[in-house]
Amino acid sequence: MDLTITSIFPIEVYPGLVITYRLKQYLMLRFNWIAELTQAERLICFVYEYGSVPHWFRHHEHRLRPAEGGVEMKELVHYALPIGLLGRMVHAAIVSKQLKTTC
Repeated sequence: MDLTITSIFPIEVYPGLVITYRLKQYLMLRFNWIAELTQAERLICFVYEYGSVPHWFRHHEHRLRPAEGGVEMKELVHYALPIGLLGRMVHAAIVSKQLKTTC
């Protein structure tokens, strides 16, 4: 994935912060994403949600904890793809594999 943040990103994050992204996938597909941070606790967790293409809904949670030599981050992703049967086929062929390698 080629993901670029296109909005100004502040030093401190906070609930209600809106972040815009541009995503390029598979050479030809390009998407603009808008995400809103719905929860942000410094050095503990942050959660953002999408409501746009390519997912109709995505809830992405990051949990942080100190670890030897740095920070451990665990991710939890809930999402819904559009287009019924076609969306389920895209999930089986592409999205589930991407999540296994990136999360």
